Formats: sequence, structure tokens, C-alpha cells
Amino acid sequence: MKTKAVILAAGFGTRMKEYTKDLPKPMLPLNGRPMIEYTIRQMAAHGIKDIAMNLHYHADKISGYFGDGENFGVNITYLYEDAPSGTAGGVKKLSSFCSDADNLLVIYGDIITDLNYSEFFSDHLKHQGLATICVHKRKTSNSIIAFDSSHKITSFIERPDDATLNMYKDGIWVNSAIYCFKPEILKFIKNEGVQDFPKDVFPLLIPRNELYAYELSAKRFAIDSEEKYLEANSEVKNFKFSF
Repeated sequence: MKTKAVILAAGFGTRMKEYTKDLPKPMLPLNGRPMIEYTIRQMAAHGIKDIAMNLHYHADKISGYFGDGENFGVNITYLYEDAPSGTAGGVKKLSSFCSDADNLLVIYGDIITDLNYSEFFSDHLKHQGLATICVHKRKTSNSIIAFDSSHKITSFIERPDDATLNMYKDGIWVNSAIYCFKPEILKFIKNEGVQDFPKDVFPLLIPRNELYAYELSAKRFAIDSEEKYLEANSEVKNFKFSF
């Protein structure tokens, strides 16, 4: 079974201010390594050798560091975007890379996790859905996900208002921004314009019963603020990576 991965790394990282003035966010160091290096090495440890990245902001800082991936035990393909085309749009532009995969792992470039990808893929295959997304529980977030006893997602609310959030006193399941797809996902992404998975693709899958949730128990940080970056720098030594 052939698994490929796409790391979405074209963003500007504007919320990181001075940290990303001259460096793309995925290259910010965590305990001496660029954060995206942890992702690549974790993928390689689980047998994922073919990786693609979409690049835009300071693209040369990423491609210059990783090259063709040989030094990291992988083969890297780069997509250079004139302007970011969204999380789904970037994957669509990599259709020729993605189309021959049995499993397609997609992860945002500012995520660091010690997720066991092999277990994640097994869960995805068990459900036989088109897409499985990692979810975790929080008090508040920019998404609310509901799923049934079989982990089939029944509702995905993107950008909920305060009134909706207040209905969930015991916490909510939220999008972890780590996905496993069948390559047929490409059919649900338009050829033009900015396209995002939560806003434009996942709502199409729910009525088809093709979207499933995987409860994330692994450590995970989304580096979306200076505070989160500093916290991750301190905590990364406690991650249980496979490499």
C-alpha cells in the first residue's frame, strides 16, 4: 500500500511577528531543529518516503535546507505558488503527485506532533471513508466537530459564533489539521480559486457519509502564536517521536 504526504507550508506566519520576518514559520527552530524537520523525520519513521510541500513565503529557506530529501530518508517534491491557494487548493495543484497514492496524509506546516501515523492510517482504512481527520478536545476553538458512535462525522461547524460555543460547557471536539485521504478527495476540490478543507471540502463529504474522526491522543502543538511557539520549544523534548 502506497502512502504519500503533503505538508502545507506556503503561509506567511504573520501572527508570529518578528519570528517570521525573514523565515517561514515551518522553519522556526524547536530545540535546535526546524519544526518541519520533526514532521518529515516522523513520517520517514512510519514508512512515508514520498513527500510534497507547497511553498511561497521565503520558499528558498525550506527547499535550500531539505533539498531533495535524501539526507532525511525521503523524496521531496516542491510546488512553488505565486500566491497561497488555501489548504485544499495547494493539494489540488499537486494532483499529479497525489493521484497514485493509496493513502494521502496532509498536515499543516505549523503543526508538530508525535502521532503514530501507522495507527492513524489503520483507523482510516477500517472505516473505508474518503477522509479521516484527527480531532482533539478543547474548551473553545474555530471549529466544532460532532460524530457518532462509529466516529462518522455528522456536523462540522467552521468559525462558530460565541452563542454556539457557549452551548458546549464540557468542551468541544475540534479540527487538529492532520488528515488522511483517499486520492479521490481531489474530485471535491475546484481547479481555481482559494480552497480550504474545513470551509469548502468537508461540508461536501458529510452528507455522503465519507468523513470520519480519529481521536488524537498524541502530543500536538499548532504554532499559531508567540506564546505557543515558546511553549512548544519547552515541551518538544517530552514528545515521543518514532525516530
